[in-house]
Amino acid sequence: MLFVRPLFATNVGGFITTDAHWQLADSPFIATSSVLVDNGATLTIDPGVEVRFAPTSGLVVVDGALSARGTAELPITFVADQPGDVQRWNGIRLGANSADAIYDSEGSFLGGSILEHVDLTGVASHRNGSIRIESTNPFIHASVIHNNLSSAINVIDANGLRIVGNKLEDNVAIFTSDHVFGGGIALDSSADVLISDNEITNNTSQGGSAIYVTRSNEVSITGNFIESNKGNRSRGGKPAKQGVFLWFDCRANELADKRYYFWAYAQDYFLWRS
Repeated sequence: MLFVRPLFATNVGGFITTDAHWQLADSPFIATSSVLVDNGATLTIDPGVEVRFAPTSGLVVVDGALSARGTAELPITFVADQPGDVQRWNGIRLGANSADAIYDSEGSFLGGSILEHVDLTGVASHRNGSIRIESTNPFIHASVIHNNLSSAINVIDANGLRIVGNKLEDNVAIFTSDHVFGGGIALDSSADVLISDNEITNNTSQGGSAIYVTRSNEVSITGNFIESNKGNRSRGGKPAKQGVFLWFDCRANELADKRYYFWAYAQDYFLWRS
């Protein structure tokens, strides 16, 4: 594919410490180095904006909020600035001091951090995932996360997280030196998590290649379409191919997508189904 650099672009990089607004008229935004949202600032990205990242750069919310709300007609695009595997970027990371999503009594989003109608691709091979969520609870909604060399979404220590209505496809989380699970979603040490109405297809990891859950409880996995995910490990003679893999101390969870492949270790009541 021919790469064409736009005639006009806005260069960004470094710390954002006051509220910033990236508008369509200034797009594309070229991150020549990592963008770090800090000091309680909010980065707002408008529908239709394209953000391109230099190799090994990324977007990190250290202390503040990320409001990236595209539309179905005008998604926000996060992509590597140059084509090719060696030019890949490091993805989006929301740390413990980033703002949680806030909802009203009917569950509608009111404020805080959100990724909605975004298209995210081209992330490099590493353990942290294309979107890394650490001790925080953004709203991940109606987005397409695809063709990355890491898990689509990697979560640790969330409580109240919602991942709803996304397409997670063609992500590859395979490392020769370490075992990585959850090519679609990897969830660790979390509670009160909703994973609903997502399409999770053609992802690859060592196991639990659609959704991998460990040391977590009160996780609701419902209404998802899961197909053609691949794994290359097995447990107890059962292949950890596609579907949901529950591993070590996962209790009080709701699995409504029971036609998919499950494997559960050290559980009270979950059975393998194929």
